Amino acid sequence: MSNVQELTFSQTLQSQQSLQANVLFTEAIAVILKNKELHVSQGFFEQILDLASLYIDELLVQLLDHATIQRRRKPALSDLKMLLEFNRINPTDLFDELVASKSINKARDNTKSNRSQKEANKHMHEESMNGENDDIEPLSLPFFQNEQYAISKLVPNMTKKPSYIPSFLPDFPPDYTYQSSATYTKPLSDMKELRIRLVEESRLTEKSLYKLIENDEVEQMSKRNFEQEIQKLMDQQATTVAKKDVDDGKKQREETLLKQETGGDIELSSTSVNGEHHNEHHNEHQNEHQNENEIDVEHSDFKFDFIKYAQLRKSILEKRQKKLEEKRQLREQNIFIKAERYYGPYAIEKPTRETNLLFKHELETSFKKVVASLRFDERMREEESKKLLELKEKQEREAREQNEIKFDFSTRRNHDAFDSDSDSDDDSALFDHPMEEASPSQQDLVA
Repeated sequence: MSNVQELTFSQTLQSQQSLQANVLFTEAIAVILKNKELHVSQGFFEQILDLASLYIDELLVQLLDHATIQRRRKPALSDLKMLLEFNRINPTDLFDELVASKSINKARDNTKSNRSQKEANKHMHEESMNGENDDIEPLSLPFFQNEQYAISKLVPNMTKKPSYIPSFLPDFPPDYTYQSSATYTKPLSDMKELRIRLVEESRLTEKSLYKLIENDEVEQMSKRNFEQEIQKLMDQQATTVAKKDVDDGKKQREETLLKQETGGDIELSSTSVNGEHHNEHHNEHQNEHQNENEIDVEHSDFKFDFIKYAQLRKSILEKRQKKLEEKRQLREQNIFIKAERYYGPYAIEKPTRETNLLFKHELETSFKKVVASLRFDERMREEESKKLLELKEKQEREAREQNEIKFDFSTRRNHDAFDSDSDSDDDSALFDHPMEEASPSQQDLVA
């Protein structure tokens, strides 16, 4: 029971504290609005309360996040400072609002006393004037009388407030303040004026059509120019490729000629080298002793040439400086490094109109070069595929011709006729041969 009582007591205490906090919060917002001299309706004030509560809840959540990141249970001044910096809240502005709210509280107390005194004086004045001047209207009547509501009671509005308009906004004014009678154009009776109007309208339609046609022509011209420039770039690439092929062919021919010219000399020299190798090996032993003696003599007479050494060092430094200068020039000529000066995250200068036009032109030319190179590669691929197909068809045709068996009947007939003639000649020779080789006595007997 004691635990239940403690829970209920704590819940009631929390509810009372939350109510007090809500009351203080609403009073603070009302004071701020009054300080800004803003007069709002009840619905608008409730919406401001909701927005303010959401904003403060979000700030508290962010403050808790900062504290948890720093592994704290309670937020410190550094967390509060980070919160104000992230949300761009100036502490001096908060202090000014606090001072202004204090002055408003003092003025509110004074206004309360003045209001009570005015009400008492008014009550006394009404009692004194009661019965004598009943027809006289009080001076404060215009401040409490609203003509709009009075008129709307007498003449209700025909138009109702739409659903998309919030409830806290005031109603529309009476209909007669913004509604007007419909106006209609007078019919044209003059034929001349009617014709002039028709001509003007037709000219307007013609102008719009001409504009559309001009736009189409401009687009077609731009496309045509684009295609022409790409074709020029493709022709340039084709010429460069052809020159490269010609140069490669010349180099190959020169290399083959050099090989042919030097081939015989190399073969001849190889035989002579084998013979001379033995003599050189024999002479080396003789020259070694002479060289040792000469080195000893030269070492004693050797002098270091400082001028030659300085010239060599100077030439090395000049070459190094020249290489660095070439690298620097290449870096300055690089378009990407130029763009970093104007458009990069570490830009040094602001881009001008001329620089924008320059880089735009560079982008367009590079895009055209890419398109031209892609189309040229596609064309080369198509030509290679065509050549491969033709070569394949040729090989297939040759293989088919080799594998075919030809039947030529005309040659067969000639061959048969030739065989029959040869057989008949042989038979006649057999019959004629004994008569030719017989003796004269035998010939006489036959006769």
